[in-house]
Amino acid sequence: MSHTVPCFANNARLHMKIMMFFLSVTVLMMSHVARAVEPVAKEQAVTNGQSVAKEPPVTAEQALAAVALLETNAASDAGVEASKKIIRFAQESHAVTVRLNPATVPWAHAKVLEREGAVRLLLLGAYIGGDVRAQLMAQQKPSDDPYDGWRSTIDVYRQIRQKKPNIVIPEIDALVEKQKTGELKRYAAEIQNEKPTP
Repeated sequence: MSHTVPCFANNARLHMKIMMFFLSVTVLMMSHVARAVEPVAKEQAVTNGQSVAKEPPVTAEQALAAVALLETNAASDAGVEASKKIIRFAQESHAVTVRLNPATVPWAHAKVLEREGAVRLLLLGAYIGGDVRAQLMAQQKPSDDPYDGWRSTIDVYRQIRQKKPNIVIPEIDALVEKQKTGELKRYAAEIQNEKPTP
């Protein structure tokens, strides 16, 4: 069984919302891969006929803490939960915008087996987390920048590879090579300057 993440290129905010909804559903479907982590529920039912209570939104402080946790403990249930929290924050918050497309997150657009898909989703959470953190910490007007997302992704990828050396994701290896040669920031600028195709 394989899962793919669809390609979206236009209207960054709308596509972010659609992509985040898809990713939330996919994360929930694949959570059993990471030892049956409890799913994130937008609403939780209350017994005895009481009304349904909406889960409180993720705050910026909680999102930043989740990014820090993911970058230090990705290969764990806590890392999976942190990734979900980051995705929820990016989906719900109007303070940040993250553009997701095959150029920014190529590993999320590949057709893969479910067991590898779980790792790729963690790495997607790392990408979103790095981008979100940079925007929340910006002194000037925040802007979506793949460079910050890639740096976080590469850090988490290295951490995962230390524990699971058999995990190889060519799309991220290509970014690692660009980082080694000092081309990653320039490449991110090129991606940012590309106009979305209609």
